[in-house]
Amino acid sequence: MSEPSVDTANQNRRKTSRKRTLQRGKIVYGDGAFTMDCLIKDISSKGARITLEKGLSMPTHMYLIDMQSGIAYGAEVSYIRAPSFGLNFLRSYRLAELNDPALTAAVVREALRLYPAGWIGSRVTARPVEVDGGRIPTGRMVLYSPYLTHRDPDLWPRPAAFRPERFDGPLPAWGYLPFGAGERSCLGAALATAMLEAAVRGFVHGTLRRVGGDPRPAGVVTLTPRGPLLLEHRSHS
Repeated sequence: MSEPSVDTANQNRRKTSRKRTLQRGKIVYGDGAFTMDCLIKDISSKGARITLEKGLSMPTHMYLIDMQSGIAYGAEVSYIRAPSFGLNFLRSYRLAELNDPALTAAVVREALRLYPAGWIGSRVTARPVEVDGGRIPTGRMVLYSPYLTHRDPDLWPRPAAFRPERFDGPLPAWGYLPFGAGERSCLGAALATAMLEAAVRGFVHGTLRRVGGDPRPAGVVTLTPRGPLLLEHRSHS
């Protein structure tokens, strides 16, 4: 994991006042697969200073969840003075806002971009076609992978990052295929999406974290975790 360089004192002058505090927070990274506890020392709308347990390393991009206010901040590391770390906030989400249909839909769509259930598909050519200089005749089976397409940096900037805001704008043509596309797209797409959105709303008022299992994806018939996942949900109330 690469670490950003330590900023000079002048570069770290705060342009907004920060509230000094000592409160619990959580760092979430790796597309939500990994979490760790932290202590928030001070915080503002632009950034925060946090500390981790000695020996823990910090990813360069992550989400900081302020457990007291119920706000999640998309953040990047601005300086490292272990065990203290400075964070710049890129975007914030009030967890209760996930009840907003537009934000819920964006969160679900971004999850499907990173982990489409149908990770590979096939089509049969109806006519000859040329792809990257190679000619494919009529009647040949062609495989395509939504999983790889969704992680193509030519289509999606920072493709490994979880960024629901990318769905605020237009999508790349034929770049988003969680349920296939065209005449043979999945008939259950609308129902599956509605069920996922309902599940997300059910976990809004709390923190969901993995306590066991292997979250790495395994490509079998569909994309699944390598084994059963054990999750813990703690309500904010």
